[in-house]
Amino acid sequence: MRVRMTYPRLTITVLLLTWIISLSYLTSSEVLDTPEGCNTNLDLLFIVDSSESVLDHDPVGEEGLSWSCIKNFTKGLVARLPVGSNTRVAAIRFGSRAEVVFHLNHHTSNLGAVNSLMSMRHMGGNTNTAAAFRQARLRVFNGDNGARASARNVVVFIGDGISNKEVQHTEQEIRFIKDPSRSEAEVFAVGISKEIMDSELKKMSSFPAEKHFLHAPHLDYLPQIQDLLLYRICQIPDPVIPTKEPDCRFPECKICNDVECFVCLDGKYLLNGKCEDCIANCQLCSDSINCERCIRGWYWEPETGKCEECQLIADLALVIDNSGSIRDKNPEDKSYDNYHLLKQFVAKLLDRVDIGVNATRVGAIKFSSMSQLVFQLDAYDQRDVIKQAILNMGYSGGHTNISGALRMMREQLFARQSGDRPDVGNVGLVITDGESTVDKNLTDVEADLAKRSGITLFVVGVTDEINEEELKSMASKPVDDHYFNSTDIRTLDELLHSLTIQVCAQKSLMVP
Repeated sequence: MRVRMTYPRLTITVLLLTWIISLSYLTSSEVLDTPEGCNTNLDLLFIVDSSESVLDHDPVGEEGLSWSCIKNFTKGLVARLPVGSNTRVAAIRFGSRAEVVFHLNHHTSNLGAVNSLMSMRHMGGNTNTAAAFRQARLRVFNGDNGARASARNVVVFIGDGISNKEVQHTEQEIRFIKDPSRSEAEVFAVGISKEIMDSELKKMSSFPAEKHFLHAPHLDYLPQIQDLLLYRICQIPDPVIPTKEPDCRFPECKICNDVECFVCLDGKYLLNGKCEDCIANCQLCSDSINCERCIRGWYWEPETGKCEECQLIADLALVIDNSGSIRDKNPEDKSYDNYHLLKQFVAKLLDRVDIGVNATRVGAIKFSSMSQLVFQLDAYDQRDVIKQAILNMGYSGGHTNISGALRMMREQLFARQSGDRPDVGNVGLVITDGESTVDKNLTDVEADLAKRSGITLFVVGVTDEINEEELKSMASKPVDDHYFNSTDIRTLDELLHSLTIQVCAQKSLMVP
């Protein structure tokens, strides 16, 4: 027997049903304008939870309302995209099994795509999220079915995030769909109801989760996040979304109705319709023990379960191995990509550092047989932009020329014309999976020159095939504080806590 949630009937009747009726039929005159500046070169896939649990969120006496709301939500997005021009749309529904409703090359207009979305029947059964993402990878993002190499692959998943079939394969299939060597899809997850499994949905979401995971605690909140999701799919700044009541009577509440709060202000989280305090130094959280974003100058540390302080102000050079040995060690089944995992590790480290024009500046070099300056210290001043630049770095292959990378770091990156500041210290982070194979005799020489010029060198060795003696000699002293090693690239994240502590301790490098 399903347990049904009860909501204020006035809110459902006036706000939600009006929205459904107004969107039930779409004519050519109702196709809305695409937001200005929208990147519409999309292969867009909707993965829609059609399991039995979706109907658990129906208000009493409103059978099937949840399913109608979900379909209308997808309809409102498609109505504002140029389907058949730059944008192609596909849909998958899933319960115990997954089914492609229509492929990317099926519809050439908004009207046709919307008609198919609105005709979807509810399936019922269990929640097999793994099967849905498998169908997306194998059938939808497939050139034979309309997928384009030149288009961005975007997935919008809508559901409660509670998998109960093929659970052991869920995380793997989600990882596959985001893998750059496979579909390389950007995944947005929309959670419906208060009882969502937000941990699963946040893992499903692309990085950063706070931009790719959206939560509709009630069905009548879906229309409000429609614009927000559309703008993020379009890669343009978020719109200003008004509250339903300009003078919300609940303290510290951002969006509410006349009975309860739906979205809290920063530093608060929603619990039973009321706003409660996040843990200390946390700006954005979803419960009383976890933090999604700490206040500036602090970062979330899973190992300690709290926000930790990082006062690093430095010019930081990321020197990243791009040689052939990185992907030579990829597994035969292609279940993961070493180079992508390495870049993700760097992005996660950047989440822990206060980045800005007057805080820490970041530049990057990638190296193989030759070195390449990816971006200078003054190129970007926003964390998300820097992380995306790291994640977008292409792969070169070739030999391992560490000395050349160190020379470029010292001579070109830590230079006034590249944004280097004379009044802050210089920190270099070298990440490599092996040992020098080009100008090996110069590696120690260049490392010593870098350290003598005032650069603090951190070295991270990946895999058990490194030349540990060479890497330790590169690192600043004391070596135990500046050299780190992970024998398996899949466990690289385990170094984050200890590495962050040492990097953040470099606040003493501020030059008077």
